[in-house]
Amino acid sequence: KLLANFQRRVQSSHGDCDDLVHPSVDWAGWRKLTDVFADSVPPWLNGEPGGNPDGFNDAIGEAAGIVWKGSSGAVAHGMTIAECTNQCVGGVLSAYLIQSA
Repeated sequence: KLLANFQRRVQSSHGDCDDLVHPSVDWAGWRKLTDVFADSVPPWLNGEPGGNPDGFNDAIGEAAGIVWKGSSGAVAHGMTIAECTNQCVGGVLSAYLIQSA
């Protein structure tokens, strides 16, 4: 919900990442993963019943990849991976937030 809510509020090329082309990130899939994380992981981290640690592991792993890609100098299709990744500001921001959980 973090990324989905951000994307709904921002009306620019940085707001909706689902259709952005990236050589190794599925932004629509990442948004769905952030939804699962936002719904199930915070209660689990607080010790409440019903949380889903699988959502935690999945999101943390994907977040680490997005954060790394946000600084990668590798080149694909004439752009660095960092340039491709950082086109989705909300996606990168949510990756940092989830990684810090």
